[in-house]
Amino acid sequence: MMSKLSSHSARRLITTSVMTAVFGSALFIAPVQAGSLTEAVQKTVTEYPEIGEASANRRAIDQELEQAHGLYYPTLDIAAGAGKEWTDTTTIDSEWLTRTEGSISLSQTLVDGGARSAEVDRQSSRVDGAAYRVRERAEAIGLDVVQSYLDVLRNLEVVNLATENLEIHKRTLKEIRDRVDAGQSGIGDVQQTESRVSAAEAALVETLRQLDDSEIAYRRLVGETPLNMELPEFSDSVLPEGLEDIIAIGMESNPDIRFANADLKTSDAEIRAAEANFYPTVALELDANANNDTDGVSGHNDDFTAMLRLRYNLYRGGIDIGRQQEAIERSSESKQRKMRFERLVEEEIRQSWSILARSKARAAALGDQVVANGQVAATYRQEFEIGQRDLLDMLDSDNELFNSRTSLTTVEYAVLFAKYRLLATMGRLNSTLGITLPDEALPNDNS
Repeated sequence: MMSKLSSHSARRLITTSVMTAVFGSALFIAPVQAGSLTEAVQKTVTEYPEIGEASANRRAIDQELEQAHGLYYPTLDIAAGAGKEWTDTTTIDSEWLTRTEGSISLSQTLVDGGARSAEVDRQSSRVDGAAYRVRERAEAIGLDVVQSYLDVLRNLEVVNLATENLEIHKRTLKEIRDRVDAGQSGIGDVQQTESRVSAAEAALVETLRQLDDSEIAYRRLVGETPLNMELPEFSDSVLPEGLEDIIAIGMESNPDIRFANADLKTSDAEIRAAEANFYPTVALELDANANNDTDGVSGHNDDFTAMLRLRYNLYRGGIDIGRQQEAIERSSESKQRKMRFERLVEEEIRQSWSILARSKARAAALGDQVVANGQVAATYRQEFEIGQRDLLDMLDSDNELFNSRTSLTTVEYAVLFAKYRLLATMGRLNSTLGITLPDEALPNDNS
């Protein structure tokens, strides 16, 4: 049965391992292998409240689209009433009657200057925009999960390194005390080594704090403690080879830009809706009334009308022109917003590309540095044991090796995250991971 993965359990998972000849035996934290990255992202996309909010908004706008379609259908109303009526006129002398009335009316708009069509198009593009917002949230939050997942793994490795570093210093302290007892070293060497042990302990505590932070972030996103984690395998073939190719895909597929395109269509439909007020409306109106004992006259009073009615506003205080100009400016605002999104997407792609390239180069250099530092540490330890190297040099070499190994681990995870970030900026993170998005992420055009 797998144990809970946490900094508390990490402290309990320190077990004995055989180190290299350089370090001898030391203790290390065995990282608990965890559930796959895909499983973590899928769970978050399915359950995370912010994505649920966006999905609910999409469903609400679906209903607004249904309302817009309803504008093409006739309206049918009935009315009925009964009560007392008193009439006193020059021809009717104070007459009380029990009045009843009933009516049914049907109205069908035939011509409206394109207002209904514009409203349907407006709501349809809003549905698309809401769908792309669900996608955008799924991509962004999915990337957050990737980052928190990798942070937990990275911090576990760093905790391992810090634990090894502490045990190396403890072993060195024991060796120095043995040398003091044998008269081969002075008490100053013990004090110097004790200082380094305290520093190594402080470094371990700090790495455990960082592990706590990453686990808390993971739990906020995924909703559970990280368990059974495993380092994800990334196939570089899913990324285009050239920066410009990635930018082109991002401009086409990034959900922020797709949202901006849908928003622009919404603005264009609003212009058409505003301009519809410049045209007359024609409606077919059917009315039937059945009344009894009305207006002081006993008996029934029934009528039926079938009318084509044209209504054309001639003056409304400039309101219609103002609405048209407002819609035009809103469309201009949408165009500017789209251009802003395009610049932001391109900037993020270029940043991710730069981080990836520089981190790869730095990882190569740090790899060489780790090898060199390992050789130096081994040599200095051998020379110290035969009296050709002082204690401070040996302690410094151990510390430099720890620092370089920690830096290498950090930059290796930075390389991996930069690749996932490129996918997210391209709008392809979830599709590459094989994530099933909510139904609400599918726009009307199914793209």
